Amino acid sequence: MQAHLYLDQDSGGGATDVVSTSIGVTRLLNVVTWARGRGLKVLIGEVAVKAGVTNANAAWGNLVAAMTQNSDVVAGWLWWAYGPPAWWGNYQYTLCGNSPQMKLAFPAPTPVPVPVPVPPPKPQATNTISAPRSAA
Repeated sequence: MQAHLYLDQDSGGGATDVVSTSIGVTRLLNVVTWARGRGLKVLIGEVAVKAGVTNANAAWGNLVAAMTQNSDVVAGWLWWAYGPPAWWGNYQYTLCGNSPQMKLAFPAPTPVPVPVPVPPPKPQATNTISAPRSAA
C-alpha cells in the first residue's frame, strides 16, 4: 500500500504551513494502525515539508522517528519532489543540491568520535647479569 503524507492544514501539500510538531506522527499512526491490523506494509510515497517554516524541523524529526519506530509496517518514504530548479522553478518542496529542503530531509550527520586505540606498554628491559657457569 502507498500513502501520501503532508503536514499542512488540509493534508494535501498545497500550502506551506506545518500544523504542529506532532501532526506528521498523528497522521502516520492512523495509517500504520490501519495497515498493521490488516497485515499490510505501507510506503509513504509522497512526503514533503517546507523548510524554514514554523514547526518544520521538529515535525520532520518526529515523523522520521515515528517511521523508524514503525518499520515493521512502514517500508520507507519518498520525498516529493526532486530535481534541479530548471525542472521545478521555485517549487516549495524541491529537494535538490544544497536546497533548504535537502538540508532538512538529510541533515549533515553529527560526527561520532572514533576512539584511538592505545598500544599496550612495551615491556621494560631488564639488565640481568648471570654468573658464569662452571665447567664440570
